[in-house]
Amino acid sequence: MWLGVSLMVGFIGWWRSINVVFLLAYFMLSLLVLNGVVAILNVRRVRVVQERRGPFYAGEEATISLSVTNVARRSATVVVDDTVAGEVSAWLIHDLPANGTVSCFSQRFFANRGRFSALARVSSAYPIGLISIVRTAGSSELTILPAIGVMDLEGFSRWIRNRARTSDRGRKVLRLTTADQADVRGVRPYRPGDQIRSIHWRMSAHRREFMVREYDSSPSAELILVVEPWLPSASTPEQSNDLEAALSLAATIASNWCRVYETRVILFVAGQTHAIGIATPSDAGVREAMIPLAQVSGGVGFEAPDPTLFSRSLRRAARLVVSSRENTPYAALVTKSTGCSFSAICPGERPPWYRPPLKLEPNKQNT
Repeated sequence: MWLGVSLMVGFIGWWRSINVVFLLAYFMLSLLVLNGVVAILNVRRVRVVQERRGPFYAGEEATISLSVTNVARRSATVVVDDTVAGEVSAWLIHDLPANGTVSCFSQRFFANRGRFSALARVSSAYPIGLISIVRTAGSSELTILPAIGVMDLEGFSRWIRNRARTSDRGRKVLRLTTADQADVRGVRPYRPGDQIRSIHWRMSAHRREFMVREYDSSPSAELILVVEPWLPSASTPEQSNDLEAALSLAATIASNWCRVYETRVILFVAGQTHAIGIATPSDAGVREAMIPLAQVSGGVGFEAPDPTLFSRSLRRAARLVVSSRENTPYAALVTKSTGCSFSAICPGERPPWYRPPLKLEPNKQNT
């Protein structure tokens, strides 16, 4: 509009031979050029660094941060904006001094999992606002993991032991998922509530009173978690929600297992041959290992995993298949491939030890 008015005023001054009007047009055009030059200089003076982002859980408060530095000898006035998943956060930085640095923060909530591009831009319309110069300052990726529910890990341990009762080998391994007995540390008098199997009968006969063994806690077993993201090609919204609920259940189990038992979780996502993550007993390690869950799209007809992916942990670990469908045959396929029994769970079973996020409730009719 400013350019159009300038040209119109210049044409009138030239047509009517009015020098003052003609000079006014030149002045208006010079302001436009001056604004563009100053804006370009302001944009070029700053450098933007995107801080490391996530991974974050869906529904978790995520902190988006940028660092803006003036690398020139004169101050700069710019607007920095950051676009993630279609939402824009913008900051006005006024008169940033030479070699000065300012940090920009925003709190965001992401409802859905996935990997999103984060684009940072620098713009300036200083000092008049007639023209704005925009420059791309950098791009990165933001990973949003499945939402986390609430879990009773002791209830889960009892549940997985009950599922493995048909296998003597499974009972021996899964007994380690609680602080069970290991080495005998000593004996002490019996107290109400002690287990009968802990009574030291020979010592009790010698002392003529019940004596029980005291044990050191054995290390908890590792967990092998196989996720089957089953989703037919012509899926319904209910089936898509079931897939999200299954991924949320898998993320909750892995997170709680590492946090409480402080042992590894080996994660395998069906359909992603190389998507094998080993979560160390730390929050950062758990999040890094669960990145494959953020980009799962679902499918049918998955092949069994290669047993060598699990190394020597296969026979010593607790083993579980989390599927988005009930009565999945994939658990039997994995059991046959590895030679070790795998229990199976689906969010539709509504296990009593797990409460999913509110928006990821399994699609079941109320009873």
